[in-house]
Parts: sequence; structure tokens; C-alpha cells
Amino acid sequence: MVERGTLKQLIEKPDEGGGGLANTGCYVVPSEILPLLKKMKKSSRGEYEIVDAIRKLPNVAVEEAEFWQPATHPWSLLDANEAILKQHEKKKPKIAAGATVEKGATLKGYVSVGKGTLIRSGAYIEGPVVIGENCSIGPNCYIRPFTSIGNGCKVGNAVEVKNSILMEHAVISHISYCADSVIGRNANLGAGTITANLRHDNGNVKSMAKNEPIDTGRRKFGTIIGDGAKTGIHTSIYPGRKIWPGNTTVPGEVVRKDVI
Repeated sequence: MVERGTLKQLIEKPDEGGGGLANTGCYVVPSEILPLLKKMKKSSRGEYEIVDAIRKLPNVAVEEAEFWQPATHPWSLLDANEAILKQHEKKKPKIAAGATVEKGATLKGYVSVGKGTLIRSGAYIEGPVVIGENCSIGPNCYIRPFTSIGNGCKVGNAVEVKNSILMEHAVISHISYCADSVIGRNANLGAGTITANLRHDNGNVKSMAKNEPIDTGRRKFGTIIGDGAKTGIHTSIYPGRKIWPGNTTVPGEVVRKDVI
């Protein structure tokens, strides 16, 4: 979160070329900004800076937030997800009408289950966890805290998911481990897919951005798998590696670098 004065200074007195100061926030802007965006030029950082357009608007009001979680990189979603779920930690479970929790399934702590979702026998879900609508969970799977599962997802037999985000219609059907990871829409993890999330030296995991390895600031970080990507059976993924949208791995592949 930035202080009111800092944001005001950034908008009214930016450094030449734009982007001279930290700019963390959420904007609601009128359609008049669209032609301004088309006229933008790259800053000294080689990026298009939104503040260059915002400062040209006639009126800009500032509201200081009590809490703000930046999302700079894909793995920032894990921090944001954890921050949101922490707010629900002490609440009671929330099972929607039309959801089914079979006998033999265990829900511990705050677990939210959407309508049309089936939690099969043998599933052990340890909150805080949010599961969307029309999902298929289990049997005999383990979903650990700080996991968010979107609508239409499938988590099948002998699957363990920990501190991860599964976006809509993501599928992890069989005998897989997904930890500290973000799985995109319509992605499919083949049987036996394993995400490694910890370096042997216990150092922070690094991940590639702009052709350079950068420190994620996370001791535990698995993978980012893009929309529509698929892994072959027995795929093993090194910590911090990413599989871009629509890409695939072959059976038994070891992902040592990003699959682009």
C-alpha cells in the first residue's frame, strides 16, 4: 500500500518518462483514457506506464486502502490467495444447497463448497479451502490449507493439493502432487504429475522473467501452468518452472526449464 502523498506525487509530478516511483493501486477510469493509452510511449524502463495516461485525466480521486496485496508476478497470486483465505480461517464450513458430501469424507476447519459439487468418500479437506460449483473431488484425495478450486474442476483419486489455485475446469485426476502452484483454466495434469516445490539447499526458488532468473521470495514454490496446457503421465516439474498456455509435456518428461 502506498501513502496518499506518494500516490498524489506520482500522478501530479512523475519523473520524466514516467514510472519513477512505486505505483501500487487499483484504478476506476473513464473511457476517455482509451485515446490517451494509444498515444503512450515507453518509459526509460522500456515499459508503458499507466500513470502517464492517468496524470492527463482532469480529475483523479485517491482512496487509501487499509490493506493491499500487490500482484506483480504470476506467483504473487499465491500470496493474494493466502491473504484472502486467512480472513475466513475461523469461520464455520459453508456447504451450498445442492452440494453433496458423501459419508466418509472429512472437512476440517473452514471449507466452502459450491452448489453441484460432489465430495466423495475418503476425501480429506483441511481448511481454509474454497471449492467452486460443479466440481468432482475424490475419492481418497487430500486437499490442504490455502487452496482455491474454481468451478468445474476435478481432483481425483490419490491426488494431493496444497496451497494452490486451480482455475475453472482444471483437472488433476490421478495420483498426482500439486503444491504451491497455479493451474490455469482447462489445464490437465496427467497421472503421476509431480510438482517439486522445495530446493535441496532450502534457498528461495527462482523463476525466469525476461530471460533472467529472479528470486520469487518464496522458499516453497511449485509451478505455473497456463490455460489449456497438459502434462503427460509421470511428468516431474522442477521448482519455479512454468508451462505456458496450450503447451504439453510427454510421458515421463522432467521439466528443468520453462516450456514455452
